[in-house]
Amino acid sequence: MDKQLTPNEGAPQENQRKKRKKRKKRRLFGMRPIPFVLLSTVLIAITTVAICGMAFALYVNKYINPTIDINLDDFRLNFTSFVTYIDSEGNEQVLEELHGSENRIWADMDEISPQLQQAFVAIEDNRFYEHGGVDWKRSIGAALNYIVPFRDNFGGGSTITQQLIKNITGDDETSVKRKITEIMRALELEDKYEKDDILEFYLNTIYLGQNAYGVKAAAQTYFGKEPSQLTLVECAAIAGITKNPYKYDPVRFPEFNKERRDLVLEQMYKYGSISKAEMEEAQAQELVLYEPTEEEEDEEVWSYFVDEVFTSVVEDLMEKKGYSQTVARQMVYTGGLRIVSTIDPAIQAKMDAVFQNEDNLPGVLGKDGTMPQCAMVIMDQHTGEVKALYGGRGEKEGNLVLNRATRTTRSPGSSIKPVSVYAPALEMGLITPASVLDDVPQDFSIKSSGWPKNSTNGGVWQGRMTVKKAIEVSNNTIPVDLIQQMGADASFDFATEKLGLPLEEGRTVTDKKGNTRTVSDKGLAPLALGGLTDGVSVLDMTAAYAAFGNYGYYNEPKVYTKVYDSQGNVILDNTGETVEAMSQKTADYMLDLLVNVVTGPQGTGARAKIQGIETAGKTGTTDDDYDRWFVGMTPYYTAAVWFGYDTPQAVKGVKSNPALAIWKDVMEDVHADLPNAEFDRKTAMKTVYVCADSGLKPTEYCSSDIRGSRVISARVAAEDVPTASCDMHVAAQIDSQTGQLANDYCPVADVKTVGMLRVDRSFPVSGVRVSDGGYVLPGSDSSGYPAASGADSPNHTCTLHNAENDGNAPVEPDPNDPNNPTDPNDPNNPTDPDDPNNPTDPDDPDPDGGGETTPDPEEPPDPDDNQDPGTTVTPSSP
Repeated sequence: MDKQLTPNEGAPQENQRKKRKKRKKRRLFGMRPIPFVLLSTVLIAITTVAICGMAFALYVNKYINPTIDINLDDFRLNFTSFVTYIDSEGNEQVLEELHGSENRIWADMDEISPQLQQAFVAIEDNRFYEHGGVDWKRSIGAALNYIVPFRDNFGGGSTITQQLIKNITGDDETSVKRKITEIMRALELEDKYEKDDILEFYLNTIYLGQNAYGVKAAAQTYFGKEPSQLTLVECAAIAGITKNPYKYDPVRFPEFNKERRDLVLEQMYKYGSISKAEMEEAQAQELVLYEPTEEEEDEEVWSYFVDEVFTSVVEDLMEKKGYSQTVARQMVYTGGLRIVSTIDPAIQAKMDAVFQNEDNLPGVLGKDGTMPQCAMVIMDQHTGEVKALYGGRGEKEGNLVLNRATRTTRSPGSSIKPVSVYAPALEMGLITPASVLDDVPQDFSIKSSGWPKNSTNGGVWQGRMTVKKAIEVSNNTIPVDLIQQMGADASFDFATEKLGLPLEEGRTVTDKKGNTRTVSDKGLAPLALGGLTDGVSVLDMTAAYAAFGNYGYYNEPKVYTKVYDSQGNVILDNTGETVEAMSQKTADYMLDLLVNVVTGPQGTGARAKIQGIETAGKTGTTDDDYDRWFVGMTPYYTAAVWFGYDTPQAVKGVKSNPALAIWKDVMEDVHADLPNAEFDRKTAMKTVYVCADSGLKPTEYCSSDIRGSRVISARVAAEDVPTASCDMHVAAQIDSQTGQLANDYCPVADVKTVGMLRVDRSFPVSGVRVSDGGYVLPGSDSSGYPAASGADSPNHTCTLHNAENDGNAPVEPDPNDPNNPTDPNDPNNPTDPDDPNNPTDPDDPDPDGGGETTPDPEEPPDPDDNQDPGTTVTPSSP
């Protein structure tokens, strides 16, 4: 019989079952965690990798360009390139052959010693023939060594293919983007070309010191041999240069090169390229370097123009094709290119004649023992084509030397004013050529006595001045005033965006002591006076001015138009960009203003006149007198000249502006056989009369100004003819004896009405002298101090006449006055009644003539007599 359990007896068993269930749950979630954690980790890792992969793919798609526009066959040609020009009949003629010197010639693979190839592979990329462009093992190792350094001599992770990519593009930026791009391009290059092709290209483009690009150049430079003739030690010496072309240069540092080439030989032995005996023999050999003769060092000297063509084409290949400088230069030298230049040989010859004759170039030795330099550019303003240029003083002595016409920048001084001040002010409608502004100091914080000063008229401020006169005399204050009115941003944008000047918007610089400051050309002094941060080139200024003679259109300057490859295909089209910089009216106004600089009575460019050819231009001198400029134009050409020292210092030993003198010498010869011509202006102009002090319609007081008539003529467009009358001139009473303001005591007969100025002008300091300050009526200034003027100035009240010297008081005879004698014996004033010359009527009741005459009672007055009863009557003689 089964035992029946009571509820209490079954309780322990039930509790045990519950405990067992709990233990199962704990084992599921707590007793066995490792597989679950691993599974979770794997899932998270997979998800993370997927997300990162997608992000990386998006990044590559958006920011990475894995392709590179390069064809190795273009560099194997060894064809001479040509610079050509178009003659006057439209035919293409050869100007120069760009075969260059031997250190720029390509070497095919069969011309390169196998040991030289092995030396580079051993030291630079021993797994070159095994990887597909990227040595992943080496790259990962280099990355880990970078994060946690464990070997000092691990080296970089770049393969020869990757190094070639860097040599082709010139991109050596340290960034993830650059490295990823390099890797992807290396993979693409390996897919496209064979290993020997890649190694050949690498060996011909790598820089090996002493201006030698490629192994052929290095073999000739260091050993005077072809790369196929090199010995083992010479191969090792050249391959060792690669890591640091300066440090391991065998000419400069033979001991460092010895250390490096021994390492190269060890690597060659390690990877089986040479035997141990060959290694030890080469390590024991002395390296004998080559010394070229003077005849071998001589090379054909290109002109400055050809230098610029070469440099411009190289730069454009780098920019538009993505080539490195090394690759671009190699392509120009050996690619069989045909470069169509813009030169006019006849004009260039005339420029050469002036610049190569030292007698035409003034100056004395500077403080650094050098003579001043000069440079010039002539451009066709209608096309932007440069027709001639010269980049230095005297004969040119080498290729690709400093070209001061295009490759150096200097402050332009006042020659910047037409570009950054007057043209934008005209374009914005702030002024016309007839507008008048005040030539007075604009700032007293820069200089307590007033800033800026003027370089003309002894530095004295002139006062009221027309825009036409301001540019004629190269005034400084009015440009500053106009920049303040239009805003520095507007001026800067016009000069840079419309007329192509490479001005500095702003950057931070650090001095030798570690102090930082911000420099910028977006300010009053740079834009109004031309003291720039970095400066502009002669080419820049020529192109900017050319727009004035090209109906307001700016052409980007160019020294070549097109480049053709050896198959006749256009690879560079340099037609250039044309920008509408300003209206036709503004351009015509600028022509008139700049012509007046040459023809005006005080024009700073008067020497630029060319007989029969209308000429316009502007001089420029920096405040420190370091740079002299003249930029001028004719209906045919625009040209600019700079004169100064390479190391900035004051120009000495010259009597006038040497830049202007050089400009005249060249341009007069250039125009000698050209027909007489004037600028082609399109704007209809009217000649009107305005007041020289207000720019408005003249009034009677403008004509009767105390200085003489202030009415002048001006040429303006119909819409700019002033309609308002002058508000500057008012009537003033002047004592003609003193020429000063009349007072109540000045003789009425001597007082005359003239015109004088009423100008709202005052200064925060006293003593500011303004030339027209003496013609401004007192009280015209609203606040502060008026312009200083001498005590005898017209705007001072007459001090000659006063209460003691009343010019209107009756004049009484002075008995002591010798001019009014009363001596009866004085023959000049006889009073003797017996004197026949002065008879006295004994019946005259007023014999002295001092009182009124009493009528004779026996003779009544004639009623018809119209005699004024107040008029003195003299009786008839008996």
